[in-house]
Amino acid sequence: MNGSWARIDWDAARPDEQAVRRARARLRYQAKALPAAGVDELVLALRRTHVNGGALVAGFRVVDDDVTGWFAARNRFSEFGFFSHFLGSAAVREALPELQIPESLEDDLRFEESWSGTLSLGGELAAMLVHGGAYEAFPGSPMEAKRLGDAFVEAIVGERHDRFHVYRSHRRWCSWFFDIAWDSTSILIDREHAEIVLLCITDTD
Repeated sequence: MNGSWARIDWDAARPDEQAVRRARARLRYQAKALPAAGVDELVLALRRTHVNGGALVAGFRVVDDDVTGWFAARNRFSEFGFFSHFLGSAAVREALPELQIPESLEDDLRFEESWSGTLSLGGELAAMLVHGGAYEAFPGSPMEAKRLGDAFVEAIVGERHDRFHVYRSHRRWCSWFFDIAWDSTSILIDREHAEIVLLCITDTD
């Protein structure tokens, strides 16, 4: 089913491990188009500054069940093993074949949650542009970079900042990354619509 992860039944008991295994076997993701305005411009700018690596973005809709929803609604994704399940899914492999995702990923693939969520995301993306990649700097002003970062967030989030979680990793979890300072994977989770945006950035000197 496609549902919302914003509603919590506080009386529902935690699913047992057998139910979790069944839910992981059933859980699916579907590619979802992202708005070109705001998204494409930022990704293009990141590709111009991270010339030896690049930037990749894709959107997904989650086809889940009540077991997955129990963990997602409570923001307990790591207990479900969600990040390795999502990144290793057929949908992500098909949407972003450049990542060359290995057949199996670590079950405890670690992502840290941003305490400020999407509220500061535009500035963080702007900082990535301003600092640039290994060799190329952003040709515009810091304010132009900020405009690009904010436009990306506006396109994805709108005014629904309270409905999103942002998780990030700087680890090389697949071979597309160069295991160096510019590695960044951001997972934006829309709890209201059970949708995900994946943004990957890398570069090397």
